[in-house]
Amino acid sequence: MDTYLNIPYSLLECNKFDAVDKILLAEILSLSKLPKGCFKSDTRFGQLVNLKRSAVNKRMKNLELEGYIQITEVKGKGKRTKPVADFWDKIKEPATIDDMGCDTEIQVPVTTEDTSCHHSGTTNTSTITDILLQEELQYTGATVNSTIENIDNQYQDACLKLIELITTDPAQITNPFVKQFQDCFAGLYLFFGHNFIDNCHIFKSNSKLYEIYGSSNFYEVRQDLQFVRDNMDRFLRQQNWI
Repeated sequence: MDTYLNIPYSLLECNKFDAVDKILLAEILSLSKLPKGCFKSDTRFGQLVNLKRSAVNKRMKNLELEGYIQITEVKGKGKRTKPVADFWDKIKEPATIDDMGCDTEIQVPVTTEDTSCHHSGTTNTSTITDILLQEELQYTGATVNSTIENIDNQYQDACLKLIELITTDPAQITNPFVKQFQDCFAGLYLFFGHNFIDNCHIFKSNSKLYEIYGSSNFYEVRQDLQFVRDNMDRFLRQQNWI
């Protein structure tokens, strides 16, 4: 007989979390009702949402830092994870600009080796993102010779490489990581518009992005933004995209 994971509508409809976080939180809430509590490992959580252990670990740490869960080490048993006492009150609070984290200016380089994001299953086949990207580039006339003079000197080389990436036909890229990075960056470009690449706003803080684009929540591209920022240094080190 099948068993089911219950996701309350108050959590399901909360715009502070993406679908993966909602599943993780629902599982934590469910397992916490057991007599011994929730001792599920990051590896097991990863199997539930089809992510690597390192990616799940990062999400768990973010949820803990944001004050939604508590993680404690229990000698001889491992990590016990549980929702905070006022969990249901916290998710009802309005989303703020702090909900995405990383609210400081991005520095080049940013060091990380985690290559997971919600596009972790990306392959070298054409996707709807590829099609939309090419249509947008044709419509706006974007080229490698975009208004690079508007970009701060410290970011010019990085921005030129990003512009080259976004104007490269996805079919020509066979490096899996670069393909994945382009897919995530293309999601940001399609969401924010051509000024995002012309002025390389990826290096702006979240508060600046909110100010520029007049939005209080970038829920739709939260994972794309985090992935691109976390893996910027690795991308800039790439010598070969083929």
